[in-house]
Order: sequence, then C-alpha cells, then structure tokens
Amino acid sequence: MLILRRSLITLILAEAVYEETKRALCRDFPAESDELLRNLECVLDPQIVERLPRVSRHDVEQARRLIRHEHDAPILAAAIKARPDWLVTDNTDHFNEEVSRRTGLRIVTPGRLLDEVPSVFCNL
Repeated sequence: MLILRRSLITLILAEAVYEETKRALCRDFPAESDELLRNLECVLDPQIVERLPRVSRHDVEQARRLIRHEHDAPILAAAIKARPDWLVTDNTDHFNEEVSRRTGLRIVTPGRLLDEVPSVFCNL
C-alpha cells in the first residue's frame, strides 16, 4: 500500500529549501552536522524526492512582489514554477492566505496536509 501511495505523491524539494536546511543543520548541530548531512541525503532519495533546481533571478524578482519577506522569494518562485498541488510549510506568517490568493497556490501546514491527503485517495 505504501508503494502505491508513493507512486501517487511526488515530493518536490526546491534547491533553496535544501540549501537552507543544510545551513541550519550545520549551524544548529555543528558536532553532528556531518552525520546529519549524510542522513539528509539518504532521506532525499531521488526515487522519492524530485529536486527542483534554483530558479532564475528574474523569477525571484517576480516572486518578491508577492511575498513580504524577501528571503522567502526564492522558495515562492520555485513553488510558482513547480505548480504543486500543495505548498507545505509551517511558515504561515509569510506564506499566508494573501500569498495563496495572489499566486493560486494551495498553501498548507504539514498537519493540514495530513488531514487532506485521505480525501485525495478516497476520490480516485
């Protein structure tokens, strides 16, 4: 059953998110960072996670007009380019209803995604 579900859901990871995750691991856990980075690579198996390359400066500039926190513009630009069914984030202060409305992206928290996913499978 898990294999079937994995074939229906594609996790897309923007390069900007990946890079920020690596920086945070090294900053917050310096003694364990080598092991954590190796584990991160295992979790991001290309058969499970699609990596979205960095977006252009132009795309970031366009996204910057849609979100108030400039550091989130590369992530928003990547999401706009990828057009996912869900943009999953805990950062609802910056990725809020206004950003969702302006971009047409469905922005949800991880918990909200878990609430919504069963209905996706029931409607197949």
